Amino acid sequence: MKVEFTGDKGCYFVDSTDSTTRHKVDILALRGRDFETRCSPEWTKSGTIVERDEPNYTRCKHITAVIYAIGNRYADHMSIQ
Repeated sequence: MKVEFTGDKGCYFVDSTDSTTRHKVDILALRGRDFETRCSPEWTKSGTIVERDEPNYTRCKHITAVIYAIGNRYADHMSIQ
C-alpha cells in the first residue's frame, strides 16, 4: 500500500488495496474510516492492540501501513547516520 504524508502532523493518505480509494489516517488520534467502523468497537472493549491477522483485531491495515512506513523511514535515516 502506498503511504503519503498529507502535510498535517500525524496525517497520512493510504491507498486502499481493494479499490481506488485513498484513506486519510490520523495516526495521533487513531482516526480513519476503517478503524472507526471496524476496529474502534473492539478497541473500546479490550483496550489492547490486536494485530489484523487475529480475530477481533483493533489495528486496521491502513494504520498498520502507516506504522510500517514510519518505521522504514526511521530505519533508513538511522542507516545513513
